[in-house]
Amino acid sequence: MRERYGRFELVAMGIDDIDTHVFERIPNYCQSGEPSRLELECVKFAGLSLKSTYDEIFIEHGRGLKADLICAAWLHQTGDDTFGQLGNDERSALPSRLWARDEDYLWYCVGRQEHTDFDKGYLADMTLESKYMRAAGGGMPFIPNRYDHRRLRLYAAESVALRGAAIGWHWDTSKTYSAAEMTRYTDELGGYFRFCKRHQELYREAESYADTALVFSRSSVQAGYAGFARSLKRLGRRLVDGHILFDILFDIAIDDQLSEKHCEKYRTMVFPDARFLDDDGLEMVRSFAAAGIEREAAAIEDLIPTGAGAETRVVDVGCGRAVYLPSVPRDEEEVMEGSRLSGPPVAGDAFGAEFLGYVRDYSDWLMTDAAWSTILHAFTAGSQQKLVVHLVNFGNDESSQEYRPLATEPAQIDLRLPSGAAVQRIYSTSPDGSDDEDLDFRAGESGRVRFRVPPVEVYGVAVIELAG
Repeated sequence: MRERYGRFELVAMGIDDIDTHVFERIPNYCQSGEPSRLELECVKFAGLSLKSTYDEIFIEHGRGLKADLICAAWLHQTGDDTFGQLGNDERSALPSRLWARDEDYLWYCVGRQEHTDFDKGYLADMTLESKYMRAAGGGMPFIPNRYDHRRLRLYAAESVALRGAAIGWHWDTSKTYSAAEMTRYTDELGGYFRFCKRHQELYREAESYADTALVFSRSSVQAGYAGFARSLKRLGRRLVDGHILFDILFDIAIDDQLSEKHCEKYRTMVFPDARFLDDDGLEMVRSFAAAGIEREAAAIEDLIPTGAGAETRVVDVGCGRAVYLPSVPRDEEEVMEGSRLSGPPVAGDAFGAEFLGYVRDYSDWLMTDAAWSTILHAFTAGSQQKLVVHLVNFGNDESSQEYRPLATEPAQIDLRLPSGAAVQRIYSTSPDGSDDEDLDFRAGESGRVRFRVPPVEVYGVAVIELAG
């Protein structure tokens, strides 16, 4: 702090003499989402200290003993409405250059979520948390650890459909398991793991096929403000429920996320907060505005107001749209319990409908009549020769204490194809007992393909084999 701050700045933080000042405690998290300047410095220092200690023990010493030692840290992301930012996410205040540096995969605990509440629009899913992990790791493998002993197949399905990995079983050493419980675990999870192994070409080297980016403001977190995350969660919830294919994208570079190639792929970028955008973040927006446009790009002030203006701003940039939503209303029906953000259901959310209208004007790569309780994800795989749509069904009998999934109705999917691609074959497959099934399809000159997927019990995959 002596190197970073002058005497008057230190005095303003309550430090009269940095050489003799005694820090009674240096917390690694903040009790509120808006820490004081000194609290923020403490959290940053604690994060740096933890990473330095971890690297010394595991990276330097551990790999000195075993060069191929696989390393990861167990982190947490269960903050009520902040993704744990500046709270229980031990890594949120780290500089980007150190985030998971030299580690092999991520492991985040996302808390206990087992029961849906359809009336309140709650699926007990971990979609947003997993998209955050994928963005934060820059494509690094990740494990979302959810304590869900009830919906084993659903937990495994959701993890792999988001390009994560499902843990086999979170073993409770204080509990004795019956033979019936052991059989359920091995039968349900064993079948899913065998399915993934048999179809591993659908998961390896898969790339997101999303046309929308929801921008996570790490610059705000670095500046000590995590309050934007409630807005981000609500907007993300509407994108999920509205079947918009989207990624979470950081506004501070991790693994070159802000390069021009990333900006070119999106048709819409949604900014829940932009007040702390740094030069890299502003350059990301400029790249997005310029991508595919022969005319001069729109002025940055037109795209994202960098001042304190709080009005919604929607700007077309020729190839797409930038949506700035710094003020997201808190609906009376919105529910927050622990890490749970829900409601109102998409059908009753006037603001959500207006927001989805902004997005859908440009983000139309996937259109479907599937119910909101079925979450869809799409990836390219097999060196871009396959387009894979994952369907995860959260429908279940809520009156039952046991997990009893309710199969979906057949769903129509209308999908934009990659430029120049032609469809050779479409088939569906599932670990829930069905064999591969060829699907009829209709591909038009518009570069889109239509097909209908069969009912999904818990997890289904539609594979579009491409040529060209």
